Amino acid sequence: MGGFQVMEWLVSYPSFADNAISIVGSPKLTSYDLVFLKTMAALLSMPAKDEKSKELALRMASNVNTLNIYTPSNWLRTAKQEKVDSIMLARQTDLLKRIKPDDYLCQINAIIKQDIYQSSKKTLADLKVQIKSKTLIIVSKSDHLVNPSASVELAKTIGATLLELDNDCGHMGFICDQKLVKETVTRFLRQ
Repeated sequence: MGGFQVMEWLVSYPSFADNAISIVGSPKLTSYDLVFLKTMAALLSMPAKDEKSKELALRMASNVNTLNIYTPSNWLRTAKQEKVDSIMLARQTDLLKRIKPDDYLCQINAIIKQDIYQSSKKTLADLKVQIKSKTLIIVSKSDHLVNPSASVELAKTIGATLLELDNDCGHMGFICDQKLVKETVTRFLRQ
């Protein structure tokens, strides 16, 4: 959610920071993003109030998230078929340790509402004047969780530095290209 928060701060506090870096965030969700996140929210909203039902819903939401965090080609390249169940269980277990189902639903609903144009009451063209921070926007072309198109459009309009990662790691593209991301961020901050 950090990349989303940076976008919000750019318009809410335009003179607060000299530099801003958004990594796989978005100024607003695309229709693709909304279908994904509303499906996740529906999964988490369906169970009865008992904790066992909520835990099952969180496990299913985790599976949907796990499926989309990387690209299909990445899954084919990195995960053996016989390991799928253990990968899914490990991700579910990790998520259950870190967050409660109701809290996860609140996070998803907050992301669904993310729209800096609505919150700032500014158009894309207005933001060229509104945003004062020197900005670096990093996106992954293959991201299936946060479609990069809205971020690319914002970067081009406001004259931000844009790094478009081109790998099959999807939302985690910044981890697969750590060296490039580190070099780009370092160069950006030194300018």
